[in-house]
Order: sequence, then structure tokens, then C-alpha cells
Amino acid sequence: MTEDEIEVLASGFMEVEMLDKKRTIIGDGFHFWVNIKAIVNPDKMEEMAKRVKERSLIEDYKKIQEAYDKSRKRLRN
Repeated sequence: MTEDEIEVLASGFMEVEMLDKKRTIIGDGFHFWVNIKAIVNPDKMEEMAKRVKERSLIEDYKKIQEAYDKSRKRLRN
């Protein structure tokens, strides 16, 4: 599995809520500070592991990818 696939799978059993974020410029670079609340559901991890083993992941992957993309867009704002 690729890093992106693993990241998308993780979004299927992990809820992340952004509580606060700050961006500042320091010298020639940027400084990002993000405060999040993350909830991991271990029951969903077992379900996801079964799906991976059964190789019925392709359709689920597309749905999870869409949800992941929406989450990333929210984090960027």
C-alpha cells in the first residue's frame, strides 16, 4: 500500500476536529500551529482490516478518498 492509501484508510476510522490554527512568517519560512481533537474508533479499524484482506477495497477507497479530500480542504482554510 502507498502512503496515500494508508492515510485515506486511517481517515475511515479516525475523526479529526480542528480546534484552532495559526500561521506566522518567521524569517524566510512559515510557522504553522494546529490544535486538533482526534478520536480513533478501534472497532472500525478491525472492520477496515477485514476489507483490506478481502480486497473489496477499491470502491470503499474512492468514497474514503472523497471524504479525505474534503477534510484536507477544511484543514487548509
